[in-house]
Amino acid sequence: MTSKNSHCVYGTGLLALDLIFGPEDEQPTRWFAGGTCGNVLAILSYLGWDSFPITRLNGDVASQVVQRDLNKVGVKLDFANLAPQAPTPIVVHRIKRTSKDGKTHCFSNHCPFCRSRLPSFRAIRNDTAQTALSHWIPPTVFFLDRASRGMITLAEAAAESGALVVFEPSTRMNSQYMLEALRIAHIVKYADERFPQPLNALELSESIYIEIHTLGSHGFRYRTRLANHTSDWISRPALQPKNIVDSAGAGDWFTAVLISEFPDGLEDLRGLNISRLEAIFEHANAAAAWNCLFEGARTSMYLMPQETLRAKIQNLQEGRTRESFTFGEDGSDTKETDDFPTCPVCTS
Repeated sequence: MTSKNSHCVYGTGLLALDLIFGPEDEQPTRWFAGGTCGNVLAILSYLGWDSFPITRLNGDVASQVVQRDLNKVGVKLDFANLAPQAPTPIVVHRIKRTSKDGKTHCFSNHCPFCRSRLPSFRAIRNDTAQTALSHWIPPTVFFLDRASRGMITLAEAAAESGALVVFEPSTRMNSQYMLEALRIAHIVKYADERFPQPLNALELSESIYIEIHTLGSHGFRYRTRLANHTSDWISRPALQPKNIVDSAGAGDWFTAVLISEFPDGLEDLRGLNISRLEAIFEHANAAAAWNCLFEGARTSMYLMPQETLRAKIQNLQEGRTRESFTFGEDGSDTKETDDFPTCPVCTS
């Protein structure tokens, strides 16, 4: 069976509520749907794809904010509230000044007020996966950033339908499930902050066409198995715009823009050549750099239509932008919510 939908992506993994604190803030300045899976699917929806997160949001305040935010950019929530439901993960994101002109960010899973541990990620169960499979139309692309039995079930079904499977492991998870995910995936991407040494995934799985190891401000390296040839590692530098504000979400933009170049999924990947792949990487690299001009992972999506954003990313790619943006210029949920969503202990 082949994929039935062009420009259709299903994804499972970390879908969280991000509470963002600026350098001088005692209260969160904004709150957005976040997490790797949440950001990738939201960006793809903004870029015109049908995006379906497969998760178990339970209707708590955090999940209401997450779903409202995802609705703004057209994410499809048909599979967002599957049983058994679970509390929505919450991540505190702090942007800090490191020098007169520099900023960095850090993450926490503890409430900034009562210090209670915030709800964390819970994987899709296998019975949940079976429920999703009984109702879905096979996608063009399937994305996962974790691995569990349920997630493997979904990835296998997607691959068997002809979908392109993109795996972005965030931690060295259960080795059995991680190896199973690698054996299914066609594109694997991971960051040096989690995996300092390359996984050399192409040696672990014959299904993988592209392996990407991102290196933060140093760019990324990649290997391919195209035209029945396995390449050596090829390194590419990161773009370095002058007005970097916050690097959070840069990797998610890279992933989403990379996926967006495969509207027909695995069929497009199999027809790829190195010159075309290099052009795709240049565009994804520019999108990652563009996001660093903003505080937060997806702020630019709320400031401009996608046609304008595409043009600005192209300008950055060609070295023709000096723009920067700050808090208060976006359409975040702070304009719609009287009380910011904090941890269950604080609100109980």
